[in-house]
Amino acid sequence: MAFHNPYHFVPVKGTIHGSIDLTDNKSLSEQTLKHISFDRYHNNSFSGRLLCRMETVGPVIVGDKQKNDEETQYTPILPFERDGKPAIPGSTIRGCIASIAEAASNSALRVLNNQPFSRRVDMKEEVGEKIENFSALGMIIRKGDNFYLKPLTLPTLVKKRNNEYEIPQPFRRMFPEPDVKLKAYCYNRGNLDASTTLESYSEEHPDVYYAELIGTYTRKGNSITGSGGKTVKNILLGLTSTDPVSSHEIPVANSRLYTRGIIRSIYKSSRSDDIPKEKKHEFFIPFSEDDENDIRNGINLFPVKKEALDRFYRLASGRKTETDRRLGKGDSQDPLPFSLKGSEDFYNRAEPYRLKDRDIVFFVPSSDGTEVEKVFVSQIWREEYKDDLFTFFRDVNPELLPFSNERNKITPAEAIFGFVEINSDSEDNSAPDKFTRALASRISFTDATLIHFVDKYYEKEMKLKILASPKPPSPSFYFRRKNYRRSPQNPSDCYISKLDLNKREHIPQGRKFYLNHDINSVLYNARTQRPGENQSQKNIVTPISKSCHFLFRIEFENLSEKELGLLVYSLNPTDSFHHKIGMAKPLGFGTVKFHIDGLFLINRKKRYSDDEFLSDKLCRFHEVWLSTDMNEYFGLESHLDIYERSVPTCGAGVTPDNFKNSFSQDMIPEIAKSIELVGLPDINNVKYPVVENPALPEDEGFGWFMNNDNPPNIDSIKQGLKPLEFETQGTITGIREN
Repeated sequence: MAFHNPYHFVPVKGTIHGSIDLTDNKSLSEQTLKHISFDRYHNNSFSGRLLCRMETVGPVIVGDKQKNDEETQYTPILPFERDGKPAIPGSTIRGCIASIAEAASNSALRVLNNQPFSRRVDMKEEVGEKIENFSALGMIIRKGDNFYLKPLTLPTLVKKRNNEYEIPQPFRRMFPEPDVKLKAYCYNRGNLDASTTLESYSEEHPDVYYAELIGTYTRKGNSITGSGGKTVKNILLGLTSTDPVSSHEIPVANSRLYTRGIIRSIYKSSRSDDIPKEKKHEFFIPFSEDDENDIRNGINLFPVKKEALDRFYRLASGRKTETDRRLGKGDSQDPLPFSLKGSEDFYNRAEPYRLKDRDIVFFVPSSDGTEVEKVFVSQIWREEYKDDLFTFFRDVNPELLPFSNERNKITPAEAIFGFVEINSDSEDNSAPDKFTRALASRISFTDATLIHFVDKYYEKEMKLKILASPKPPSPSFYFRRKNYRRSPQNPSDCYISKLDLNKREHIPQGRKFYLNHDINSVLYNARTQRPGENQSQKNIVTPISKSCHFLFRIEFENLSEKELGLLVYSLNPTDSFHHKIGMAKPLGFGTVKFHIDGLFLINRKKRYSDDEFLSDKLCRFHEVWLSTDMNEYFGLESHLDIYERSVPTCGAGVTPDNFKNSFSQDMIPEIAKSIELVGLPDINNVKYPVVENPALPEDEGFGWFMNNDNPPNIDSIKQGLKPLEFETQGTITGIREN
């Protein structure tokens, strides 16, 4: 059965028409800005007002304040109101229209947060024979501002010849002969609960324990031989042990059989439901008095490279977004890693995770074994991509990035909606010769107030499902190939592996837009069916009903014919286009239709003439176009202000469509086509990719993406989003269930 992903993309292209060149003059001077400057009203430019109406085609949620729900952990969100009735903030409408204007004109993405991309390490594809890169354990030792690592256990070893396990080259220096330091697996799935009484070793919990180790191994040169340990096929994972005990619990008669060590445990009650089914053990790490002496005396400590720390902090911070804090985990396809027992959970931290003295980590040494190149919180954590988000967009066209000192042009949407320069953190913007450039907007939006509704203007209060989604890079959804050998026909032609993503072969799909669901199914499908589950991650809302009409105005100054055309186009790209506003768009809320009911133009020369100045008439506007629909259905006259009513005569040929056509005739065809498709109404079966399983949390999407990367059976296919510019039937191709 096919379904539609809740979001799709309008492509970005390398060609940008109508930009203002800043190459010769980086300052935003009158000479550079020309007609978009604010020092005067320019010839052949247009100033005035658009009278607009927003119709709610489906239920809409526009929030104002949040409040606490004393009975549950839900977050109630109060609706935005004016005079006790629902209203729409002008900023909400502005953001909606600006996003279409940027896409239609292929302008810079004015709001785009750069982020380093990372992904979960693929156990099957990446670990394989390189398992030693993910399994050695060490202890972080901090000395002032410098970090070192005390190696504690050898990595997992692969059997080579003559039943010998060879120590990889980089570890030989860190573990000199005759050391045989192997981690031990303690507890099992049946008694993991017992491990909750033991804290992981850390600066806050420096407790040591004792256990009997099972397995005998000896070292000869760079190889280890022996038996009795925990093995899988030809791989030596380590030793096993009895359940660790404190020193006073050691039987006196058998005390010599016990080894001193420390615990590394992730099992904790706060996330016990999340522990993977394959999680069956904790680690007991031998830690002798000699190890303590090495640390005190600075012996056998290896410096952690600055690049390793920077990488670790980027990954930790990248997983610590506001959404992560609210949800308690990462997004639905990529949970946050488990923190060690006895330490604060990732999602409870006020500040990003930082390494501390005595932290236990997995590590990768340098090729010569003299330094530490990587450290990890969990054994299979994350790997960075070489290229970040800005790099991918820069490769299409550097002018697509938010305005900065790297930019040489002002793109059309920036010229209308304005911008503030954003430079990298490394730039010293406070230096005397540094300044931040900014351009004010030449349009403004009023709040939209309710003028008409049918039966009611609010639906009943309801509890929503979790609002979460796959985040970039998610290559099969957020990226596409630069060059297809043939036009992709199906989603199976558009799959991109996480391991293969690179800027040489791939580009971003474009700008993200949410699709319009079948409005008759929204209220039912968006309501949580498990109200007692994950309450802290869910909201209580009061949606605005469909068929409500709101009136608002857009004031504009000094717009060229094409700029006014871009504004009109963005309000109504096609007769069938529906916009999305407000919250919970992925669940189907927010489908609206914009109508232009009046266009009022100001003749600046006439306005400042002697006749006009001395006239007793209220002539702010001089030419007007009015919609017949507004007058027929909503009583136009009662909604006009005193200036709008005083326009003497209509100007010949002044219609919104004239301006719209002036802009749209030069649009990039692939962009025009894609905008038309993302605005289609009533698309059936729109939902996030999920695996239907009552045992999983509601709408859990992680499993679907795992199945997509590693199909569970021969009938499954790997799929991606088919770029809209390749659609040929005027519809959007759906995705198959996996």
